[in-house]
Amino acid sequence: MVRLMRVMPGVWPRLMAVAHTLLYDATLLDGYMDGKALPEKLWNTVTMPTLVIEGTESPVALRHAAQTLAGVLPNARLLSKKGLGHTKKLDTKKISSELATFFIGNR
Repeated sequence: MVRLMRVMPGVWPRLMAVAHTLLYDATLLDGYMDGKALPEKLWNTVTMPTLVIEGTESPVALRHAAQTLAGVLPNARLLSKKGLGHTKKLDTKKISSELATFFIGNR
């Protein structure tokens, strides 16, 4: 897989640019990426309005994670965007317009 990523145009430099964050990400997500339910007591104190976006082209596991997170956050809204995906179908224009609408509506 690494060999393939190295020859994909633009992929390897982007991955290398965030490589230093992987340890932090792994530490932060430890215990939350193995399919177990999120402990509600860790999330029910997050009271700020939260927009959780999932793309219909994202892997099922990521979609389930987004749905679960929206379900445990007390003031969350789940937005499912047709045609969006986690990587190659990431449409920044669609996402940014949704974020702008969310932030303007939650002032």
